[in-house]
Amino acid sequence: MKKKTFLLIFIFIILATAAVAGAERKTLFRVNFNTLADWEPLTFPKIKTHSKYTLVADGEKTVLKAESHASASAIVYRRTFNIYEYPRIKWRWKVTHLSDRGNPKEKAGDDYPIRVYVMFQY
Repeated sequence: MKKKTFLLIFIFIILATAAVAGAERKTLFRVNFNTLADWEPLTFPKIKTHSKYTLVADGEKTVLKAESHASASAIVYRRTFNIYEYPRIKWRWKVTHLSDRGNPKEKAGDDYPIRVYVMFQY
């Protein structure tokens, strides 16, 4: 697989408004990426090489940099919250390199620079 590097600026902000119209906007979670202490690595058993996550300066902000060289993994932030109290999420990122071989319709081409998952208990 072609060597690839991508810079991912991933500022993950969960902004919320109460379910009642006109209610005050609340912020549940804002990532400033001063530390990765609250984030857990997530690796996949069949993938031997993992992506590398570091904090770097981007102007006046500290951001998350993810590097992948024929690898895959994730970082996870776990938090329980009331989805009715905080029903919206907002984030932004910057990708500096996309794989030219990506094809989401095939397993071999299932190559995304970023994914955001929100999971619910049921």
